[in-house]
Amino acid sequence: MMRGNRLKIQQAILKYVKTGYFYGVSYDPESRLPIRSANRIWPTGYYCNEISSEFAPAKLNRRTVHNERTSWTFELKLSFSEEADISAFEDALAAAPIKLPDIQTILNLTGCIITHPPVKDPNNGTLATLTIDASVIPI
Repeated sequence: MMRGNRLKIQQAILKYVKTGYFYGVSYDPESRLPIRSANRIWPTGYYCNEISSEFAPAKLNRRTVHNERTSWTFELKLSFSEEADISAFEDALAAAPIKLPDIQTILNLTGCIITHPPVKDPNNGTLATLTIDASVIPI
C-alpha cells in the first residue's frame, strides 16, 4: 500500500508541473537586470523521485510493535532550454500546498536550488531542484 501512496504523490507532483507557470527571462543590456517574458515556457525535462522517508511507532494496532511511515521527501528536477523564471510556480506551491485527502497527505515545498546558465551562453537553460515534503496527517 505504501508503494501505491508514493506513486500517487509522484503523480500529483508531476501533474502540478504540467499546470505550472514558468516564464522565459532576458536581460536588460544597460542595467543587466533580468526581465521576465510575458510568454509561458515549459520544462524540456522533469522528473520526481523519493529521496528519503521518516518513520514513527504506529498509532493504531497496539498488539504488535511496528513503525509506520510519517513522511517522504521528494526531489523534483526541472530543466529548461532557456533561462527561466520559476518564481510563480514556487509561490503557488508555497501558498497553497497540494492536498491528497485519499491518502491523508499534504505536499509542502521546503526548498529550491536554481542553476542559471551564463548570460551569454544560449546553449544552456535553467535547472531547478525543488524539495517537497509529503507529510501524512489527518486532513
